[in-house]
Amino acid sequence: MKKIMLLLLAIFTLQIAKAGGYKPKTAEDLNVDLSILTGYNFTGLKPVALINLGFETFFIRADINIGITSVNHLLDKKSFTVFSPSIGVFYGNKHKIYLMGGFQNHAYIATTDVTNCKTDVFCTDGLFGKIKIGYQLLIFKNMFITAEISHLFTQKNNGVTYFPNTNICMGLGYKF
Repeated sequence: MKKIMLLLLAIFTLQIAKAGGYKPKTAEDLNVDLSILTGYNFTGLKPVALINLGFETFFIRADINIGITSVNHLLDKKSFTVFSPSIGVFYGNKHKIYLMGGFQNHAYIATTDVTNCKTDVFCTDGLFGKIKIGYQLLIFKNMFITAEISHLFTQKNNGVTYFPNTNICMGLGYKF
């Protein structure tokens, strides 16, 4: 009798799941999206432009940001390329929220105390921890609007000047 009741319960819940549009996630459900974002580093007072390639499966999201920015310093006004892989969790489908952590290269000034040179040296090879929170709103079948806030955790060393980096970016993306 218990087996018959469990069978009927399983059939009933399966029908409810089908009627509600529930689709169980499988390993083949890998979603890929590409977005272009522009924004502002409001602690470093410089604009930011990024291309974001994202991968999602189950509730895990991984993405790679490649972009361009500059720093507000007298030694160097040139822009430099940033590279930032991140991984985290997401929730939602049409309205998607994600929280991620990763790392990113960013600029710093190594002073004469550290470099043993006659002048300060501008470097862009420092890797720093990064956290970001983002939101995606699906506006068409495959197009979405995205917004991100990210913060870079720079370290504190004597003889090195690190630049603050807290970005707010918005952009447009496409799901493949």
